[in-house]
Amino acid sequence: MKKNIITKSCLLLFIFTVWTCQVEAQSFTFETDNDTEGFTGRSGGAVVSQKVVESRGVIEWEHMNNGQPSLESTLTIDAQTNKFITIVFQNNSNATQIRLKNDTGAPWVGSVNNIMANSTDWQTLTLDASTLDSFDTDGASYTLVYQFREGNTALNGAIYIDEITFHENPSLSLNNQVKDANTISLYPNPAENILNIKSTGAESISKVDIYNLIGQQVYSVKGGAAFSVSQLNKGIYMAKVYTDNKQVVVKRFVKK
Repeated sequence: MKKNIITKSCLLLFIFTVWTCQVEAQSFTFETDNDTEGFTGRSGGAVVSQKVVESRGVIEWEHMNNGQPSLESTLTIDAQTNKFITIVFQNNSNATQIRLKNDTGAPWVGSVNNIMANSTDWQTLTLDASTLDSFDTDGASYTLVYQFREGNTALNGAIYIDEITFHENPSLSLNNQVKDANTISLYPNPAENILNIKSTGAESISKVDIYNLIGQQVYSVKGGAAFSVSQLNKGIYMAKVYTDNKQVVVKRFVKK
């Protein structure tokens, strides 16, 4: 498990003192070989394994028989603070919805969130976990169950999960319908000084906004091609790329 700590400075005017307030987004990125970071298969013959897909460390979630398999994790989460869960995934299955529950016998939430089925695009979706049963204490252990589904139809195909992040700010979702399209590429990734953005399609890049893991916009640039990221702190960022044909694409990159 990798935790990304974002530090915010606050000014106490009446004594001219600066102190630091920390907000932690808890992020699972699956970069270590054979480490699923506590995520396992549950029901429906579900199997979870760590692998590399398109240069990304992911967990592959697939099922071994007909049914509706689930993904399960028992983790220590700051649930009072981090009430939103953002998932970056590639859906090679027939699933069109994702839903979530706290394993307390409570009902599922989030089943109305539609996702693209049988797609090689990387998608970004944020779930509001504040409605989960008893999900309200920082530093507590929770068993969360995720389910990709197509109504009551048996699931076919694999799902690759690139990142799961628990955070406090709903704006990290950057619009739940945004997709990570293959026509936009970022390199090098990780980047230290210059980040290049290239469109391999007919569209041109009109603007790029950079967000940190708590949803704060930290940089914006008109046009595309290349720009400096040397001023950014080390960590994981989301680039929200706007094109001239009104498409909006989200790409994740690492500042080293």
